[in-house]
Parts: sequence; structure tokens; C-alpha cells
Amino acid sequence: MNGFWAIWRRELQAFGSSPMAYLFLALFVMMNGIMTFVLGDFFEAAQANLSGMFAVMPFLFLFFVPALGMRSWAEERQTGSVELLLTLPISPEAAVLGKFCAGLTLAWLGIIFTLPAWITATWLGQPDHGLIMSGYGAAFLLAASMMAITTTISALNHSQVLAFVISASCCFLFLVTGLGAVSEFLGANLPAQWSLVLWEYSSLARYNRMVGGLIGLPDVVYFLLLIFVWLWAGMICVRRWLEE
Repeated sequence: MNGFWAIWRRELQAFGSSPMAYLFLALFVMMNGIMTFVLGDFFEAAQANLSGMFAVMPFLFLFFVPALGMRSWAEERQTGSVELLLTLPISPEAAVLGKFCAGLTLAWLGIIFTLPAWITATWLGQPDHGLIMSGYGAAFLLAASMMAITTTISALNHSQVLAFVISASCCFLFLVTGLGAVSEFLGANLPAQWSLVLWEYSSLARYNRMVGGLIGLPDVVYFLLLIFVWLWAGMICVRRWLEE
């Protein structure tokens, strides 16, 4: 994995020099707080738990994660610097993983910035800390899978805006079949086996199980495989550039 750390540091420095990264982080934390404590009726519920926060987090990720990852390759291709990058003694695998991990570092940082909500819940009552830890674990895995999707789609586009739109749409498709209303609609209009398969392959269905405290090996493996498949596809794209 020659060059992984160099790419990771380079990407983080690029994020650090861009005000947009700070803006995205601030918006994510602010919207998460508003939807948890204000719109989510946290204080009126008289229960010290973060179920409301974890319920809205996947839909905030739909905008937050693609916004962070859209520039990973699209900006390089737009400016033409990708040719220079690929002439360096850096393997395609290291380049893809370095960009993915840099974006994921920012995404996970955004999740970590929500920890004051946990502190607030602990101060107000006696929350189930195991359940909250399970929710954070699910959030980390979901964010990683979305970042893998975004990184690869960014590699297929010259436009950051197009990369954002396609990535957000693709991530939405992985979520939507896990929504109760959509699942009921599919169950009423598709054979039972098909609707069950669509529900089982939904990231949201797996995420919700983990948030509910049911951390099963199949759910963890699902997210890891999703990450692996998308990153593998990204590596294929980069290798094709080298062959052209």
C-alpha cells in the first residue's frame, strides 16, 4: 500500500484549507442538534435516550457524506491534477484507500461532535449506554459505506456537483427500501420473497437493527462487504486510467 499515508495526509490538508469542510461539519452538527432536541421533542419525551438522533442521522448522512466525498476524485479530474497524482510512486489501491479514509475521517469527526448529546442524556437521566454505543457503531458503519459509494462515484465524474447528486441518489436507494411505508408498498405490489430481499439488502434495515441493540454478525458483514465492493470498483476505475 505504497503512498497511503501520503494521500491521507494530503487530502486532510486539502480539507483543512477549505472553509467548505468546516461549513459542512458545522451544518451537520447543528441540524443534528435541531432535529434531535427541538423537532424530536427530546425534552418532552421524558426519556433519556438518543433514539431520535439515530433515527434522523441516516438522512443527514445523505447530504453530509456526499458533500465531503464528492471532491475526492472529481476535483482532481476537473483540474487535471489526477494525471500528476497517478505518475507518482503510489499504487491505485493506496490512492483510493487514502482518499476514502481521509473523507471518512471527516465524516466520523462529525459523528464524534454529536457526543455532547450523549452527555446531555446522561445528565438528564439514566440512558442505556450499551444501546447508545450500538447506535454509534451503526452510524460509523453507515457513514463508511456511504463514503465508499461517494468516493467511487466521484472517480467516475469530472463534476463535483454531479458526483454529489449521483452519490446522494445511490445512497438513498440503499436506504429507501428499509422505510416502513416503502416496505409495505413493496410487500403489497411485489412477491413476498422479492420484497423481503429488498428489505434485507437495505442499509437502513441493517442500521435500525443495530441501533435497536441487535448487533448481529450478518449486519456487520453486510456493511463491510458494501464498503469493500464499492472501494474495489473504485480501484478498477483508477487502474483503467493508468492503462489508457
